[in-house]
Amino acid sequence: LAAAVLVVGLGLVAAWKAQWVLQVEPARVSDAPWMLMLLTISAAISLPLAPFTVGLIVRQKFVVQNLLHLASTILRVVLLIVLLLGVGSEVKWVVLAQVTGNVSLVIAKAVVSRRLIRALRFHPSRINWSLAREVYSYNGWNSLVGLSILIGDSSDPFILKWLANPVAVGAFDLGAIVDR
Repeated sequence: LAAAVLVVGLGLVAAWKAQWVLQVEPARVSDAPWMLMLLTISAAISLPLAPFTVGLIVRQKFVVQNLLHLASTILRVVLLIVLLLGVGSEVKWVVLAQVTGNVSLVIAKAVVSRRLIRALRFHPSRINWSLAREVYSYNGWNSLVGLSILIGDSSDPFILKWLANPVAVGAFDLGAIVDR
């Protein structure tokens, strides 16, 4: 929950300063904060629900998990086609479809996981703070290493954005897909 509050705070600042955070062409300046807020909302919903989506893995319901991912992808594609053809071809519809698909997937996985494992509930009184401190102190370094890897992997397009044209950034991103 604290991580979600932090993400919302950072997302609000990023949306407020979207022109400074991202290099946005003047015609898209009004869409950038809106798209950043959608991504922030998605992260804010996904972070607190993440621990409650493990029921599919614990009960080894991989087919159900794959079906949920497929349904989320189909929802994303259908929504994107409807928005692009029905409303107009704008980049904000891609973000809206992506966020809708991701949020619906996380909520569906949480609901199904809750049905598979009835004990999967949040009770603040059952938190063992000494154990949580011990786990976080051990896992803090792993999180720091993971964050540095994430920053290293995702920083290239942002650096290229300032030093290259959009075609070069797109070509780099397509080439980097093979590496992922």
